[in-house]
Amino acid sequence: MTVPTPRVLAACAMTLTSVTLAPATLSAETEEERITRCIGQAQIVTLAVEKRQELKSAKKAVRQIRRAEGIKDTDFEGHVDLLVNWVYSLPAEQLGPEATTAFEAACSEYNG
Repeated sequence: MTVPTPRVLAACAMTLTSVTLAPATLSAETEEERITRCIGQAQIVTLAVEKRQELKSAKKAVRQIRRAEGIKDTDFEGHVDLLVNWVYSLPAEQLGPEATTAFEAACSEYNG
């Protein structure tokens, strides 16, 4: 199984970092904040992969993931659309646990 390229993952991580660190937040993200963000976003990627493998539409996946434990009523709700759309854009052979592992690694390594 192939996994998303590091460049694609870095671009996604960079986009999510810019969404997470809104203009109102001028200070840099701490290591602890980055780890928390990457774990939360990786959870969304995992759920999106599962929903896609279950042949759910992206729209339905977004609704279900937003209501998921650990996502609902958190800052991560705002990341669901982007991550679900990214997962649904991947070729089928890139779906699986490796997608989450690769995403989390790229997210953790990004130093925006």
